[in-house]
Amino acid sequence: MPRLQIILAIHNHQPVGNFGHVFAEAYDRCYRPFLDAIAAHPNVRFALHYTGPLLEWILENRPAMLADLRDLAARGQIELLGGGFYEPMLAVLPDRDARGQIARMAQFCDGHFGQRPAGMWLAERVWDPDLPRVIAPTGMRFTLLDDSHFFAAGLPAQRLWGHYVTEKAGVPIAIFPIDKGLRYAIPFKPIPDLARELEETARSVPAGAPLPCLTYGDDGEKFGVWPGTADWVYGHGWLEGFLRLLEDRGDLVGTVLPSRALEAPAAGRVYLPTASYEEMGEWAMPPESIHRYGELVEKLKRENVYERYRAFVRGGIWQAFFAKYPESNHIHKRMLAASTRVEEAEERGADVTDARTHLYRSQCNCAYWHGLFGGLYLNTLRHALTSNVLRVEALLDRDEHGERDVLSAERVDFDADMREEILVRNRKLVAAIDPDDGGGLVELSNLAAAYCVTDVLARREEGYHDKLRAMAGAGPSGGPSGGGPASIHDLALAKEPGLERWLVVDGYRRASFLDRFHAPGFTPPEIAPGGEGDLGGFVATRYRLAALEADAGAASVTLVAQGPVGDLPVALEKRFSFTRAEARMGVAYRIENRATRPLSALFSPELNLTLLGGDDPDRFYVLPDGATPRLVHRGALPAMTRLRLTERWARFHLDIEAGRPFTAWVYPVETISQSEGGFERTYQGSCLLLRTPIEIAPGASLDLSFSVGFTPA
Repeated sequence: MPRLQIILAIHNHQPVGNFGHVFAEAYDRCYRPFLDAIAAHPNVRFALHYTGPLLEWILENRPAMLADLRDLAARGQIELLGGGFYEPMLAVLPDRDARGQIARMAQFCDGHFGQRPAGMWLAERVWDPDLPRVIAPTGMRFTLLDDSHFFAAGLPAQRLWGHYVTEKAGVPIAIFPIDKGLRYAIPFKPIPDLARELEETARSVPAGAPLPCLTYGDDGEKFGVWPGTADWVYGHGWLEGFLRLLEDRGDLVGTVLPSRALEAPAAGRVYLPTASYEEMGEWAMPPESIHRYGELVEKLKRENVYERYRAFVRGGIWQAFFAKYPESNHIHKRMLAASTRVEEAEERGADVTDARTHLYRSQCNCAYWHGLFGGLYLNTLRHALTSNVLRVEALLDRDEHGERDVLSAERVDFDADMREEILVRNRKLVAAIDPDDGGGLVELSNLAAAYCVTDVLARREEGYHDKLRAMAGAGPSGGPSGGGPASIHDLALAKEPGLERWLVVDGYRRASFLDRFHAPGFTPPEIAPGGEGDLGGFVATRYRLAALEADAGAASVTLVAQGPVGDLPVALEKRFSFTRAEARMGVAYRIENRATRPLSALFSPELNLTLLGGDDPDRFYVLPDGATPRLVHRGALPAMTRLRLTERWARFHLDIEAGRPFTAWVYPVETISQSEGGFERTYQGSCLLLRTPIEIAPGASLDLSFSVGFTPA
């Protein structure tokens, strides 16, 4: 009889919006060879979790794998774990969507594997004390969370065994604590070292105690996708050695499926605080707090008391990413509004099957946050979320209005900041204007293409940027040498030299039609924060909504603000206009010089636009002379009254027109973030300064006009 039992839970995931070749490479390097390896060792049991985006890709591209999983389930070697189908963060969803996502996964597993899940994987192990009330009614009897969650609740044990029970309002669920030591050892420690560790663990169990059960739960991508792991796990035979260890040392350790382990009495009752794994709590904090957190950890380590007190050294919670990144909050709140529309449509009897699928896809957690992986910094993943929200809206528009053109303009606090924004929509576009954010256009979306062209992530300081600066003169570090590959938590690599020179901070949200004034002849530096050289303060000004007018055919939003340009007082009026049938909006300015001296400047409305691929030959500017520079172009463009951006993949043009000639200064907005492969520079969008020389006499005003619209390509 073994002296230890282990639950081996493997979580496999690819996010909504990831490229097909990424799925294929992960399948070839990791998912397929892992499954083949464990199939050859039928006495070693695993709990496996595959998320919906990955299952859908496998079903379409590698369907034989689903049959193999069904066979392993039928012979009792694997237990399929459920969860939210598209890997949503359940704690920030309406109950109806959280339960619907779990039900969809259960139905898929039942239909394709002949096994309905009894327990679930919780995305990023983000726990909220209210979740038992949401999860348990779906039929889920257990989930798995990090041991750090338990330590944060005050449990004194250094190592946790078995499972615990918690509840909310009398609705219980079991929780298996994931052992951090195993999570960091598998698959990185050499097999002899791992065997010795298991022996030591077995010796630590008191004589006569019930058979102890440890839980391992972590990402399947550690077994072939993370840097260096494919060669280590398969080429050097780590996985085969691990499976043989589990088979040959039956006297030491046995594997058990969580549903079977649940038959043992619970180790106790526990009430866990809102939490995720330790690293997530660190990543969710602002950079300055991350630095202080790191200083405290180092201080406690120097004093040799960190392990004693680490349970009480905690960072933030996952929801803090909505405060850290307003771009994430925008997508999340737009998704919630779409969820409400789906519910309302269903209540009036509409068929919302397709709309609900797009809604669920828009809830995939990965692009809502950023830590060790690219996540939010990957514009294609953010685009996948916004695209699915827009598809929900287009489907429900068709259900409500048929093919009729409609127009609405409403004041609504859609981003949940207790301040009203203005949301304008017709059947062709969606526009959102935030008076408090410099009177900026925070969303402009093409409904026909399901494409938001204003989703540009600002450049901001991250807690790990100091590491890149320190590396600049020291060269990359690959983590510990010898033995297995370095964990990506230990890697410090840069994908190109000189990345530190691109570390700039914008200090404002990258909206569009932000109002700037520059000195005549001003030329922006090659790399600088976006506000460089601005003589005014209108980008940081709260505009006042002076008028919101709408009828069946047209709508307009008028904002006003006052402020200095240099030392001259200026009043600014900005009027956004829309029509019922056009995929176009107008922006009319009136600039009034309230000084006793003339105002001479470059008026430079700032637009931040994205077509996703900065150096893609199918996404480019079109100049009046026919030239087509790519979107990574940096510098001045010649005088013009019309500038076109072309998106061949999505088949549309975005045309910017003006009532008088302007010269555009353009540059790419490129962020520096870390990913599993190291530090990288990522194109987020392009900044366009539409520079018009203005001369305004004292007490006089000047009118300027622009328009932005979509046409098919």
